Amino acid sequence: MLPIVKYPNVICYFSKYFRDVFEHKGQYTSFKEYVTGLMVSENKTIAGICENFAFGKSVNSIDHFLINSNWSEEQLNKKRIQLLEHFPQTQSQPGGVCCIDDTFSHKTGKHIENVEKHFDHAEGRYVLAHNLVTCQYKDRRVSYAIDFRPYYRFNEKQDKQKLKEQLSDVGRQIELFDERQRQIEKLKLLLIYELRKRRFKTKIELACELVDSTETLGIKAKTYVFDSWFLSKRLTNHIRAYGKDWISVLKSNRILLIKGQRVPLSQFIASLPKEAFKKINLKNGKCYWVFTKSVKLPKIGKVRIVISYTNQQLSGDPMTLVTNRRDWEAVKIVSTYLLRSGVDAFYRDAKQHLGLEDYQLRAMRGIRRHWYLVFLAHSFLLLNGLRSKLVKRLKSNLGTIGQSSRAMCDELTVSLIAWIYKYLQYNKLPLEVADLLTR
Repeated sequence: MLPIVKYPNVICYFSKYFRDVFEHKGQYTSFKEYVTGLMVSENKTIAGICENFAFGKSVNSIDHFLINSNWSEEQLNKKRIQLLEHFPQTQSQPGGVCCIDDTFSHKTGKHIENVEKHFDHAEGRYVLAHNLVTCQYKDRRVSYAIDFRPYYRFNEKQDKQKLKEQLSDVGRQIELFDERQRQIEKLKLLLIYELRKRRFKTKIELACELVDSTETLGIKAKTYVFDSWFLSKRLTNHIRAYGKDWISVLKSNRILLIKGQRVPLSQFIASLPKEAFKKINLKNGKCYWVFTKSVKLPKIGKVRIVISYTNQQLSGDPMTLVTNRRDWEAVKIVSTYLLRSGVDAFYRDAKQHLGLEDYQLRAMRGIRRHWYLVFLAHSFLLLNGLRSKLVKRLKSNLGTIGQSSRAMCDELTVSLIAWIYKYLQYNKLPLEVADLLTR
C-alpha cells in the first residue's frame, strides 16, 4: 500500500466528535491513526497499520494506546451511537429491530488472554477463538453494531477435574519447585479457577446485559429478534420489562400446550393439512406459505407461532417463528424477523474489511478496545457512504463497506499525489521526497 500522508476526510470530519474521550493529543492522534488503518490497511495488525503511515506513531505508541493508556471504550461507544442517532440516515427507527447473536473471532495463539476452544456449529468442530455475543440495529436502510459482551466458557465439573490434574502435576514436580514455591503455584491455580468461576455468565445473561445497554443508549427499535439458542423465559421477560416485543425461532423438538395437551412442534406440524397454509406476499417480492396460531409455550407463556414454507408444495423443513405479539398478522411477523438477515453481513464486513479478527494483542483490555474501534470504523464508513455529497451527485454506489473502504484508499492516493506535488514545488529533489516517505 502507498504511504499515508493525510487522514481521510471521514476521519477529519467525524473524529472531532470523539476528542473529549481522550486525555491528551497523543492518545487522540493514535486513535485517528488506528481507525484509519482499520479502514484502509491491508495488514490490520498494529505493525501493519504503523508501516502505512509516512509520519505516524511507532508500534510501541499504538500498543500503549490500546493496552495501557487511560481512556474509556464505553464512553467511545456511547458517543458512536449518539453520532449515528444524530444523522437522519442512520437514526434508529421504531420499525427497526435489535438483533442478538454471537460470532467467533478465530485465533491461532494459545497464549492470548481468554482465548478458548468453542464448538463451531458451522464447521462442526471445536475452534480456538474469542466468542462475542453482540446486539445489532437493523432496518431496511442500515445495519450497525450496538454493543458486545465476550463469552467465557466454564464447566464446573470439567474445570474442577482440570484443576485437580494441574494441582497434582505441580505436586509431582519436585525437581522444579521447593515446598514454598509449590504452594505458591497451587495458590495461583486456585485463584485462576475462582476468577473463571466468578466471571462466568451464560449467553442468556450476556444477552440481558446487551438489552440493558441497548435501552440505555436510546435505540428506538421496538422489537428484539434472536435465534432459538437465546429463546428463554429470562430473556423474553427481560425484554418485556422494557415494554419491547420479541420474535425468535422455535425448534421442532419444542413442546406446545394446545388445549391442555403437550404436543411436540414436529407432531403438530405433521398433523396440519395443506389447506391450512395460506400464501403471503412480502414487500420485497418474496412469498411464503404459512400457518399461524396462538398457543402456550411452557415456561414462556402465551405466544403466536408462524409455521412457514418457501414453496406451495410444503416440501423441505419449515421455519417456525414465535413471538409475544399474538395480535400481529403473519406478514408482519415474518417481515420483521427477516430484518435479521443483515447480521451475517455485518460480521463478514467487520472480519474481511475492518480486521475484527486480525489483532495480535494478548491483553484482553487491548482486545476489547480493538473491537470497539472496529465498530467505530464500520460506523464511519457507513456514514461516509450514506451522506457523501459527491456520492449523491455522481449517483455512484458506496452501498457496501468494501466499496467505501476502496473509495477511501483512492482518496488517500490522491492525497499522496498532492503532497508529492507540493513538496516538489518547494525545490525538493525527488530523492529527498522519496526519503521522507520511506524513512
